[in-house]
Parts: sequence; C-alpha cells; structure tokens
Amino acid sequence: VLPPDQPFYLLKNDEARRQRGFTDFFNLQTKELQRHVPIITAEEFIKKEGGLDVVTKTKSNAKDQQIHVPEHFKKGVKEVMAHCEHRLKSKIWCGKLYDYYKEVGYVPSVHGEKNCFIFDKYSLENDKMIPDESVVENIKKFCGHRKAVYYNKQMQEATLIHFRTSEKDYRILNHFYSFIYFTSPTISNFYKRLIRDHIHYHDVIFCAASKIIHALQNEGFQKQHGFVMTDQEGGGGGGGFSSMHIRRGDFQWKDMRI
Repeated sequence: VLPPDQPFYLLKNDEARRQRGFTDFFNLQTKELQRHVPIITAEEFIKKEGGLDVVTKTKSNAKDQQIHVPEHFKKGVKEVMAHCEHRLKSKIWCGKLYDYYKEVGYVPSVHGEKNCFIFDKYSLENDKMIPDESVVENIKKFCGHRKAVYYNKQMQEATLIHFRTSEKDYRILNHFYSFIYFTSPTISNFYKRLIRDHIHYHDVIFCAASKIIHALQNEGFQKQHGFVMTDQEGGGGGGGFSSMHIRRGDFQWKDMRI
C-alpha cells in the first residue's frame, strides 16, 4: 500500500502541484511487477479494506473487519487518504492515517541503524533459534552491531503490517540489501533481481539526466579535459562520465558549501 501523496523535500514549493507520490518517480504499474507485488494507493486500500466503500457495500468476513476504520478515526482518515502533510498542525496531518494503521495492524519495532531484518524458514516454522552455526555466523556478519529482528508467525498471520518509519525512533533510511537478510541465497537473489529488474525511474527522468550528462561531456570535450563524446543514438550516453554524490546541505546552508 503506497502512502498518500505528500510534499516532497525541495519540491514542495511547486505551486502547480505540492503533493507527489512514489508513482510520480518510479514505474510501479507494470504488469510484471504487479504480478509479483500487487500495489494499490492508500485511498484504494481504505475504500476496499477499511470498510469505507459505501458504494459497493460488500459484506466482509470477521478477519477483514479487524482492519475496518474505527469510528473515531473515520473523519480524519477520509481527510488524508488521498494526500497529507507531515506537519502536526496541518489539517491534513499524515498521522491521522498512520494512527489508524497502528491501532488495527501489527507494528514491528525496528530501526535501520539499530536492527537488521532476518527472513529464515527454520526460525519461522519452528519458532526457535537456527541450529546451523554457519547460518548464524552469516547473520552476525551481516548485522554487525545491530540487533537481529526475525520475521515470525505473528507478522506472517497479521492482516496489516505497518512500519512506522515516519517516526524518528523507527526510521529505516537504508538500502534494502543492507537491512533485510534472507538466509536462503535463492530467495535473496530472487528479491534482489526483482528490485533490479522492476524498480526504475520513469523514462522522462532518465532522459532529463542524459541531457545533463551530455552537456557535461560536451563542456569537458570543448575544454580538452580528456572527455570522449559518446554516441547517444548508438545506445551510449554514459561513457566518459562519472559522478560522486557529496551531500553538503542540499545547497541550502552556506557554511556547508564547498
């Protein structure tokens, strides 16, 4: 379930459109990705699973009703299920939706810098520590100083799982492959390939970036700095160019600029 559209850092000043979502940047609606991971918006989820779809009035079983929006949350959830803001004083504060998720769902206590998230078949099925010492050693190497949190039956049987990453004590600002560890190499490779093959920026973003790269290449070539122009039409566009991301205050703070 995608979060509601909301102002993105440094893009919120766009008066034409202040709120954006992940689908504005990533191509998440392909048939192949949807086949592996069905993706819906928060608004679609609330209407379908939250018991607020007054149009269809479909009957739901007891398990589905566990995640119906409680009466004291309905007004607030309706206000923010399409778009919200991370400002407590805002009329469309995202917490109105996330508080509902926390009340009806399972909320793992994990932090990207303090925990690592482990998926292991033996641990899940037997609710015991893994007997294979080599597997345990690999987990220790992966986690380092972090405490391991294992995917368990409670998570597997939960109707709704909510990661409260919008809260400071539960942030997960990690690459998935440095936070999630599958003890099975086969499963690990499957999910890494899934991300590699399907989580991409939209073509328009790549095209805009290629224009910038080409301009840099052209400037380097003109100044005879050893750059070799690449044939854009021939499938090139990346040769002769490297970049390094040095985050220095996002160009906002003068004392952090190089």
